[in-house]
Amino acid sequence: MSTTINIPVEVPYGYDLSPLLAKVADYVRLFVPVTGRPTVAEVEQTDPIITEADLVIDPAVEAMFSNVPPLSPDIDIKQEYGQYLYEKYK
Repeated sequence: MSTTINIPVEVPYGYDLSPLLAKVADYVRLFVPVTGRPTVAEVEQTDPIITEADLVIDPAVEAMFSNVPPLSPDIDIKQEYGQYLYEKYK
């Protein structure tokens, strides 16, 4: 998120503002890292890291569902879900 602050300043014609803008930018950079939060651009450039350990099913979770039989291949999941929603919200 960026914030723009408009400061009305009368500048004589032909006056070079680049040294002033560079000083202001340097001054602002002193305060940006204080928050310690990454910028939006930094977050968007960060790729999620998923390891093989993240894809392993925990033994306790596996034990909880060990007695659940697998679904029959004849079941149409979309149709069953539609029926469930119909019954729930009728």
